[in-house]
Formats: sequence, structure tokens, C-alpha cells
Amino acid sequence: MIDALAVIKQACDIAGITAPENLTDELYKGAVAQDLYNHQARAALAVHPFSFAQDLVQLNRLLDAPIAGYSYCHQIPTEDLIIGVDRLTDQPTDPDYSFADFVKYGLKIHSNALDLYAVIRKQVGPHLWNPIFVNVVATGLASVLVLAIASDDKLSAQLKKDAYGDAREEMRGGLMRAAINSDQFTKPNKRMRMGNNPLTAAWLS
Repeated sequence: MIDALAVIKQACDIAGITAPENLTDELYKGAVAQDLYNHQARAALAVHPFSFAQDLVQLNRLLDAPIAGYSYCHQIPTEDLIIGVDRLTDQPTDPDYSFADFVKYGLKIHSNALDLYAVIRKQVGPHLWNPIFVNVVATGLASVLVLAIASDDKLSAQLKKDAYGDAREEMRGGLMRAAINSDQFTKPNKRMRMGNNPLTAAWLS
């Protein structure tokens, strides 16, 4: 099973530098590599709502008084591994429905929904990533490592472009584009879901 050290070793191979033996030994820069890896992984996961990093959770309803005009106040999770909220819903069984009648202040959601759920994006480990995304993070990490260790600006810039494309693509080009496309193929086509297809619905009626 692939883990953080495996991704770091892959990055070091790409960069042409010696990989650390572990992630805690300062002598071999393991702790530094771990910090750089964490940053690269979190940044890459923030680019797109990858399905392998998403989870559906029920929000805690607070006793705090909601703002005027709303009946309830809910709390967005605050765990360190949570990158953000991709969608709110009061109908968790409908994967296409998004709840929009709310206002957000800080980490609190004010609405008239008694129960609210959130699709959250988490900093999951590489054992859950798809293989192309592993290459994205490893190549992006290699671009940072080769700059920090070998001070090779040219190679660093090329590796970053390989991972994310040029600046105009806002980190959604290169290998990242392939990872996004690959993840999209794993998601059901909304237009063809049985409940949303009028032809199928008519045939079944």
C-alpha cells in the first residue's frame, strides 16, 4: 500500500536526488521532506473536488441563536484534515441536489433547515488517491525538492509545469488535468441517472 514515504521517494527519483530513509530523521532531511509533502498534497487536493477525498457528514446543530430571518444554526467541521466544504444539502440521498437557502459567517451556517449535511474535502492519504494524482503530487514535490536541494531553477520550473501546466491554467494543466479527467470518469453521469432521465422514467411508468 502506497504511503507518504513512497510518494516522497518517487519525487526524489524524479528530481534525481537521494531519498530519505524515513520521515523523522533530520539527518536525512526526512522531517523537511514530510513538511514539503504535506504542503504539496494539501495544495493539490485543493485544486479540484476529487471524489476520493470527499465525504458526506451531518452538521452539528448549535444552540447559538441564528441571525434574524433564520431558524437554525449549524457548525462546519473544523478538523485539521478538512480542506473545505464542496456542497451543502438537506437531502443527503440526492447526490445532485445542493442546498442554497443559507448564509455563512465564519464556520457557521444559518438556515431554516432542521438538518443539514455537507460534502467535505479531506486531506486523505495516498492509499486513496488514483495513480495519476500520485504522479501529480510526486512531480510537484520533485519541483520543490530540486530547488531546495540542488538549486536548479530550470529543472524546478519544468517539473512544476509537468505537474500543473503553465500559469494560465491555474494548476489545472499538465498531469493535474489528466488526474481531473480520470476522476470525472469515475462519477455517474448526472444526465443519465435513472431518476433524472425522462425517457427511462416514462418507460418504467
